[in-house]
Amino acid sequence: MEREHEQLIIRYLDGDLDEASARELNEVLQEDPEFRKEFVAYTRQERVLRVLLESNKGDVLSKQVLDQLRAEKDGEDFVDKVQKRITGRNARVKKTRPPSSRRRRTVRLRQRSNAGNPWAMPLGIAAMLLIGVGLYASFSQKSQSPSVGFKIDDGPIRHETIADVIGIDGPDVSIIENGKKVPVRLSDEIRPDDIVSTGAKSGLRLRYADGTVVSFGEMSKATVHQSDVRSAKQLILDSGSLTADVRPQPEGSPLSVKTALALATVKGTILTVNANIADTRLEVRRGKVGFERLSDHANVLVTEGRYAIADASTVAFESKSLIPEAPVIPLRDAKAEDFLTKTFQPAKGPLVPYRLFVPQRYDKAQKCPVVIFLHGIGEKGTDNVKQLGNNANGAMVFTTAKNQENHPCFMLVPQSNSGWWIDYCDPLAQLIDGLSKEYSIDLDRVYVTGLSSGGSGTWEMLVREPNLVAAGVPVCGGADPSKASACVNIAIWNFHAADDPTMNVAGSRNMIAALRKIGGKPFYTEYPVGGHAISWINGYKEPGLVEWLFAQKRGREPSAPNPLPYSK
Repeated sequence: MEREHEQLIIRYLDGDLDEASARELNEVLQEDPEFRKEFVAYTRQERVLRVLLESNKGDVLSKQVLDQLRAEKDGEDFVDKVQKRITGRNARVKKTRPPSSRRRRTVRLRQRSNAGNPWAMPLGIAAMLLIGVGLYASFSQKSQSPSVGFKIDDGPIRHETIADVIGIDGPDVSIIENGKKVPVRLSDEIRPDDIVSTGAKSGLRLRYADGTVVSFGEMSKATVHQSDVRSAKQLILDSGSLTADVRPQPEGSPLSVKTALALATVKGTILTVNANIADTRLEVRRGKVGFERLSDHANVLVTEGRYAIADASTVAFESKSLIPEAPVIPLRDAKAEDFLTKTFQPAKGPLVPYRLFVPQRYDKAQKCPVVIFLHGIGEKGTDNVKQLGNNANGAMVFTTAKNQENHPCFMLVPQSNSGWWIDYCDPLAQLIDGLSKEYSIDLDRVYVTGLSSGGSGTWEMLVREPNLVAAGVPVCGGADPSKASACVNIAIWNFHAADDPTMNVAGSRNMIAALRKIGGKPFYTEYPVGGHAISWINGYKEPGLVEWLFAQKRGREPSAPNPLPYSK
């Protein structure tokens, strides 16, 4: 094998191929049958080695496998090369996200399963021994190997995430693993060869790293696959329907949607595929899609606004659509379980447990604002749960279906160990900066609100982070009027009750007066009666509050609510 070709295989196995190198490898594979034989034997062999070398097993059978492989001609050199590449690759790989709750549950199930069978591990390793030695023999005696054809996706060992769950609708959405359904949760990770399933009145949305979004309608079942070569996306739709908004794909690596009857090949478009027993239907909403019947490879090119049908007798297309509107997961009011559970440790300051809501129709290409909610002293702690109790005491109004439709936003809900926020202002600013590198957050529209001690925390954020926060909604908190000048240009709408027995209304009145005295234009709503809780019970329901908040932008003159609130 030529050294440059061997380097191509090494880079392919390490996932380091760029687009030009991927094209070169593909051309060599298609033009050189002998190279294809070597390639298949080499990649199969290395998969077995990687399982052994990366597992860190010290058992006797694993050692025997490696010793046997090293004993073959050139085996010692081959094993050492693989080990060095794995070491080098691991040093380069970026830190991955922790496994999702679904993955952790799966691991525990498998552990319990194996614990009940003392022969499971020895038998598995013995099988690997036989496979490893046999495959190495096929590699070292490649001149006698029969032609295996141009098949490069055989038996991949892949563990990386290829898509994330970004939308779930209905009670029956799952991943099928080992014949069992495992419920899916928002932000779960989809990995190669996962089978996704939706039941009646249920739907699922996935997003790939490049921004491609796939939506599955009800009663759908599909395998999510990724080719070993060129990382081409592949969806095998057994039943039901899917709609894909496909971002432009790398040259030579189109996304493909395969059913029992047909294959759709996509480079960048919006399409809908319906898989039925009798036929497969394709509708193209943007761009163009190659559509092929698998039985005889008859094909057509389906352009924007047209549809095609492949059945047992023909493949044809028409201009009039027969396919219903694309399955769209309807928005719904967010619940506590829809918030991601995370923690943040700043360089200096306390650990910040937090929950994060990601817009249900999040699109990386569209920046969305973020609302920070600071809880009261009753929700203090480190359990990362209490701060979302009772719908965050009304603050989850920002994540209702109606408001997500009109104002999609992130919502960040940290938890304070003491219930007070003075030590959390800088860590929260750091956290927002970090999240903006992971998500498409509009940093000109960072909003903060909080109630009771969280209302005081809101004032602290306005005073300490005036270059970060675009608007604030303090609710029945207290503030230091001497610091009013720090937030005089920020949009503010404050709520308090005159008879509040817990946080004296003077805290709000004095701060509002100080702001107005130096030219600020805050809005202030004071309820005559209702005690401490009325401020958030009524405040977060105040007509025009949501629209007013999302209209504010950093560095711009604050706008007025509509309708204008009663203001003292």
